[in-house]
Amino acid sequence: MNPHDMPAPRSFLSLSVLFLALAGLVRAEDPNQPSIQSMIGPVLFDADLSYVAESTVTVPFLNENGFSLRYRHYEFTPVLSEDVQTQLLYSRYEMEGSYDVNEHLRVIAIGGYRSSLFQDRPGSLDAYTLGAGLGSPLRSEIPWLEWSAVVGGFMDQDHLDANWWADLHVAWRVYEFSERQMSESRVRPSLKLALDIDSSNEDGDFNALYKVGPVLDLESGNGNRVLLQARYYGNDQNPFLEESQSGMLIGAEIRSSFEPDVILDARDNRPTGWLPLVWGQYDVAHGGDRTTQRTEFTAEVHDAEVFDHLLTMVIWYESRQEYRGGDYDNVSYSISIGGQARLGLESILSQGQPLVLGVEYLHRSAHALNPDADRVPPGTVLDHDSINLGPRVRLQTLGWDLPYRDPGIYAAKWAWLNRWDWRLTLGHDFHHSRDRSNPAGQVGLNWDAATLQGSVIYTRGLVSMGNETPDWRIETGFRRRRMSLFFRYDDYGLEHDLARGETAVVGIGLHL
Repeated sequence: MNPHDMPAPRSFLSLSVLFLALAGLVRAEDPNQPSIQSMIGPVLFDADLSYVAESTVTVPFLNENGFSLRYRHYEFTPVLSEDVQTQLLYSRYEMEGSYDVNEHLRVIAIGGYRSSLFQDRPGSLDAYTLGAGLGSPLRSEIPWLEWSAVVGGFMDQDHLDANWWADLHVAWRVYEFSERQMSESRVRPSLKLALDIDSSNEDGDFNALYKVGPVLDLESGNGNRVLLQARYYGNDQNPFLEESQSGMLIGAEIRSSFEPDVILDARDNRPTGWLPLVWGQYDVAHGGDRTTQRTEFTAEVHDAEVFDHLLTMVIWYESRQEYRGGDYDNVSYSISIGGQARLGLESILSQGQPLVLGVEYLHRSAHALNPDADRVPPGTVLDHDSINLGPRVRLQTLGWDLPYRDPGIYAAKWAWLNRWDWRLTLGHDFHHSRDRSNPAGQVGLNWDAATLQGSVIYTRGLVSMGNETPDWRIETGFRRRRMSLFFRYDDYGLEHDLARGETAVVGIGLHL
């Protein structure tokens, strides 16, 4: 059975879950709100592995009378040292139901789908999962200990010999430091010891990925947090991760829960200091013969005052996947790191708000997912897409980033808005796989036309020159506080051995 000839189960599951989200999205407070987290870090003392990256999106549907139901999407990508070659995309799509037996114990049931798609070379494996276990309640009465242990089996395996799996998570808060003030933000650091085991096993063999070691948890008063970790990383033949590797993972993970009052009031009430704002979006869309899945993550990490101006370190990350019948599935990773400052210059061109000026480095790499073997000579990999802009200067209105939008536009009323926001970028391309000339630049425009009982009708577009990304995008639809329904038509300009040009899709997105 060739997986290229089948509809992608990962896409169907994600799309189904997001439509379910419309029916009853989240009434509880953190940790039972939608959350997004992303981690990247080098792996030291391993000659074959350079670094790893992972992201997790969690969407709760129910939390009443001790019962909870949550959807979780997890992605993990190891990157090899040789030629800095991305190895594979390991994904988990899971629905987790649980019941709090008492204040110390939770019963857990999990069903889902797991897959690994090799990047720039042929190969894949996947299976459906069912499992059960125990753990601490989501709001534990023992706040210094968080744990869960779940065991289950695989079903309908494809290219996977494993028949059972086990997951273990333990986080022990060893010491909590005193609360500290950073500008207007309060920070409460704590030191934890963490153990995570992800195993996929065949009969009596136990093949697992281990991560164990200390974690410094820096939580801000806004509900956001950074976890700095120095943990032993070891893959003992977990088939979803292909090769055995071990080293020291030095990672930084940023987490955020969706806090409507913090995010949507940020335009006027943004605190300064440590992790003032973190937000993101997770969307799944379908069009004809293809499905796209996209995770976007933005973190304002820290504010510093320089010459009476407030400068903010900003990290932005995007993972976009395109799946279609036959060959030419692909994934595109983009990341920018830099700083930005709010300027004056309030005018009719900026909705009466200050403009935002940023300077950053932008990197994008795109890869084929499980290409057909006849396209890849034995012992080789397909060339991947690579773009590097630095410096890139960005000028935009404060409203271009959706979390800064005036929360009043989501009120249950009928109103003509006619609000315009825009973005301009100009950068220098210093290394690329696409032979395009400098400079690189982009123009973006967003129009909020009207609000219909809290649903904002919007149109958003951008067009690029040189090696900016994407080449162009048009999106229109209805946006609410926590979700959107949209039509999107775009072109990421990927090489022809990675993709097939434009993508037109209809989808649903969650704002995190």
